[in-house]
Amino acid sequence: MEIKEAMEILEKDIHTEVPKAAISARKHDAAVRIALVALKKQIPVKPIILDVLNGDIDYTCLLCGKNVVSDAESRSNYCGKCGCKFDWSGIDA
Repeated sequence: MEIKEAMEILEKDIHTEVPKAAISARKHDAAVRIALVALKKQIPVKPIILDVLNGDIDYTCLLCGKNVVSDAESRSNYCGKCGCKFDWSGIDA
């Protein structure tokens, strides 16, 4: 099962109208929403490349906007702030 397919299934599992007394349903919905946020971060996104100079790369996370400057060879596969997975394919730095 792909991440996007799992997210579609979980999104359908959130209650649209929950009675105020249904505490377990609200807790369930909150847990599903947290899981959806975590799953979304595992879908690789290309970072926004700001500059490439002398073997260093300056880039920004697409999800949270964190700016990073690192050695092109030691660039991270995940954002240090939000945990988003980066897709470096096709990016020469």
